[in-house]
Amino acid sequence: MIECLFGSRGSRFHHENQDAFGLKSCSADTVFLGVSDGAGSASDSALGSTLSVESAVSSADLGLLPAFQAASDVLSGDRNKACTLSLVIWSNDSLSIGVVGDSPVVALIDGTWHLFTEPPSSEFINETRFLTYSNNHPLCFEASGNVEAVFVFSDGLSSLLLSENHPYDPALNGILSRAKAGSLDIDSLLAWLDQEHTLADDVTLIVAYAGE
Repeated sequence: MIECLFGSRGSRFHHENQDAFGLKSCSADTVFLGVSDGAGSASDSALGSTLSVESAVSSADLGLLPAFQAASDVLSGDRNKACTLSLVIWSNDSLSIGVVGDSPVVALIDGTWHLFTEPPSSEFINETRFLTYSNNHPLCFEASGNVEAVFVFSDGLSSLLLSENHPYDPALNGILSRAKAGSLDIDSLLAWLDQEHTLADDVTLIVAYAGE
């Protein structure tokens, strides 16, 4: 059985949380996970991220690409609703992952953490790609093996969960250990991280792991 914990926290610098997340348990051994991060420069990005995740989750049973299409369709290219979208289907020992933008996915497979995200657009400029852009086809990954855990998060956590664009094992292992021990509350964790690091962005985290 796959267990899931999740939470989201708005930045003290924003008037509303522009992140959104959703998940669906398709069966005892299959889950669908989604995180969307609204663009800070877009006036209705909070609505855009919410609509995109809701539409993707509602189409989860159709597969990864139809879920992305549903999310894109509901936004109708409205750049005022610009947002990223990262989706994961975890079924038994296989992962199907799609990303539009910079909301990372990390997975613990065969004892090693792996990062699935879009590469920087250039060496000097990292322009985020949004679901409302014309070139919004997701970058897709397939992975298989002994999948122990999957984290999906908005990029506001990247500086803490990644190191030089690689998974930061100490932080990830610590969170996973607490999740398995039943002592992890995501909202409390995000509040503590904000207190310790004064997070400048909204933060959202889904932790999915293989239970007993």
